Amino acid sequence: NAGVELVVSGPDFEATVDPDRIRQVVDNLIDNSLRYAPRDSTVDIHVVASVKDATTWIQISVADRGPGFPSTFLPVAFERFQRPDDGRSRDDGGTGLGLAIVKSIAASHRGVVSAENRNGGGAIITFAFPST
Repeated sequence: NAGVELVVSGPDFEATVDPDRIRQVVDNLIDNSLRYAPRDSTVDIHVVASVKDATTWIQISVADRGPGFPSTFLPVAFERFQRPDDGRSRDDGGTGLGLAIVKSIAASHRGVVSAENRNGGGAIITFAFPST
């Protein structure tokens, strides 16, 4: 999307993961955000490492400033063939498999994924997984 800046923040970290699948998740989330981000806005990619119950968790959030998700879409966002707007063609809105694939990859890494609307407009998808 022309005029959209990607802003990446967070620490360096090491994790035992399938790098191709993690790249697929990040690419998918960035592609979705770029599709809906308004011109001259930013897409923020934020990485956080935290420890919970002696396990280091990596959290990757991708946030845009687009229209956000319809409230009816949020409960089914990660189900196959679900799209936020049924009126979109496959050319414009995809097949509704991207977020389902993200959920599957999260599960294969013992992780979780969530979707929410951002305060002030936009969407946030968060993918979290243990580093080992």
